[in-house]
Amino acid sequence: MGLGLFRFSTLAVIGLATALSGFADETPPCPANAAQTGSQIVQHFRTADPIEQQAITVANNLAAVCKQDYVANLALAEAWISLSQRDGVGLQQKYETAERAFSLLMRLEELPLVPHNYSLAGETREKTVSYLVAIADAGGPKIDWLDEPAPFPLCERGFSNPARWLWHTYKDNQASTHTPILLEAQALGCAGQKGKDALGHFAEYKVFAAERSDNPAEAFELMKEARDLYDVYGGEKQSALGWSPDLRKIFDRKFMKAGLRVMTSKDAMPMAALFKADNMKANRSKLDLQFYIDQTWPPVARDADGKLIQDDLTERMRTHLHLINDLAELARAEGEAAEWYLYRALKDHRENGFRSDANIEADDPPEFIAEIYNPAKASD
Repeated sequence: MGLGLFRFSTLAVIGLATALSGFADETPPCPANAAQTGSQIVQHFRTADPIEQQAITVANNLAAVCKQDYVANLALAEAWISLSQRDGVGLQQKYETAERAFSLLMRLEELPLVPHNYSLAGETREKTVSYLVAIADAGGPKIDWLDEPAPFPLCERGFSNPARWLWHTYKDNQASTHTPILLEAQALGCAGQKGKDALGHFAEYKVFAAERSDNPAEAFELMKEARDLYDVYGGEKQSALGWSPDLRKIFDRKFMKAGLRVMTSKDAMPMAALFKADNMKANRSKLDLQFYIDQTWPPVARDADGKLIQDDLTERMRTHLHLINDLAELARAEGEAAEWYLYRALKDHRENGFRSDANIEADDPPEFIAEIYNPAKASD
């Protein structure tokens, strides 16, 4: 291909020195045809053999004097990532050119958007970030936020698409060791900022990892981390940007099942605190309430053949109702919102099979028990 005619390790130094030579005290203005010249460089870097040193010099000159030209910088980023992906380029060379493309894309994130080919911008972002991840996976150099958990350079407006694509690819085969690091880096870069896709992607990854963990305690910790990410992503009302009530219900079910596997009486919130407004907010006491309900509805005793040894349903219901009455009194003291909170918890226990490992084989309580505590019927 002819890339042996120059060394990438000296490329930046040569190009920058050429770009700035003769500039005196002032940087010359960005030429009017910068975008067109950038497009010509893209084609040259994609197809020329050998690559001409003059094209490299012009690319460096444009980068130095056109820092505010969105379209020209996008073209230069596309040029460098195209060069990085050509055959015959070693990992170190691939990294240096891909990193240069990434630096230009980071520059774009700080510039006002202008009318241009937004599809091309997305494709360039996807190619560049994906390629940096692939280089790291192949044992090549790592950009700092892929080397260890560290925040992405900024909470970007345009880099969520590559993360989404890489994340869905990762779910299929788990082949990339650096995609999870990218997801964490982007989440760290957007920490505390409502509605940022990076938080949602990393939350999905946490749930994915939890469901594949053989350690119940570890799985629950991952689910708690996912919940915290989702709470920021969706905001207080849990309905923004795809974090809809329906998705919240799906996640809550997974969260309850993971939590009931490890919760004990020692860990559970005191019953008196279950229906306090701050604890009901964002469902922070929902798991603890399910734990108390679960503990009063154990499975029936069966022999090795599955036959009942004994089952005094009346006694089981009496024990169950005794605790539920205690909970209902606490809920009534806090108001109607708390009563609805209890009613929904009782329905969840029956309909969604929330059980601890010890009670996993428990049957469902009779439906009428939950309906006793239906606030709508109580007000009829």
